[in-house]
Amino acid sequence: MKRRKFSAEFRREAIGLTRRPQASASQMAQGLGVNANLLGRWRHGQVEPGMGDGKADGQFQCATEQARA
Repeated sequence: MKRRKFSAEFRREAIGLTRRPQASASQMAQGLGVNANLLGRWRHGQVEPGMGDGKADGQFQCATEQARA
């Protein structure tokens, strides 16, 4: 199964929906058809559009910078 990709606009709108006072992040995620954990990572700014989960990329960048120093 291929990994789904979400546009930056979709992510912004999804995050906006979760910021409403009566909103439950898990209910919004279910309604949008995404995993609640993924929506949570979007809310916390860990994922940029077009990138993976943000963790591996950051670790690689830190290791590369340390090697250059």
